[in-house]
Amino acid sequence: MVAAIKAGPTDGVLGAVKRRSDVDRFAVDTETRDDLPERLYEWIRTR
Repeated sequence: MVAAIKAGPTDGVLGAVKRRSDVDRFAVDTETRDDLPERLYEWIRTR
């Protein structure tokens, strides 16, 4: 599953998701957004 959730401290369900050991997070900002498709492709390919 791929999902977009807010950055920063989060409580409740989103906080629990962020703390899971089987979750990989990718920070996206104006400097990294253009590389995201390739990064996600490589991440999916290696699973």
